[in-house]
Amino acid sequence: MSFGNFYGGANTEVDLDATWRPGGGVILGTSIARSAVHLPEGRFTAVQTTTRVEYAASTRSSVLLLLQTNNEDQRVDVNLRFHWIPTIGDDVYVVWNSGYTTDSAARFRFPSVRALGKPLQGALVVKAVHRFTL
Repeated sequence: MSFGNFYGGANTEVDLDATWRPGGGVILGTSIARSAVHLPEGRFTAVQTTTRVEYAASTRSSVLLLLQTNNEDQRVDVNLRFHWIPTIGDDVYVVWNSGYTTDSAARFRFPSVRALGKPLQGALVVKAVHRFTL
C-alpha cells in the first residue's frame, strides 16, 4: 500500500501480487493494483490486473504470455514473447503485442472471438542481439 501527492491531488494505491512456481520451468503470476486518485478536477479509481504465464523449455528458450486489463482505459492488452539464446551473448526475441477494447458500447469487444480480428493496435517485433568480442 502506498499513498501521497499526485499531480496536485492525492493517490492511494493498493497492490497485491502472487507468483507460483510449480516446477518444470513453469511460472504463473497474477497481480491487481487499485489506485484511488483525488484531483482538483475530480476523482477516479483505476484498477489494473495482470496475468503472467511463463514456460522455460530449457535454459536457452522461453515463452511468456502476459495479459493486462485496465478499467479506466477499457482495454485488455496481450503480449506474447518468445526468447531464444542460440549461444551465450546472443539473444533472439519474437514479440507479438495487441490491444483490444472492453468498452461495453463497442461492436467488437474483448473477450468475444470476433474482437480478435479487430485489435485497437498490434505489432509483431523481431529483435536479434549479438555480442561482439574484441
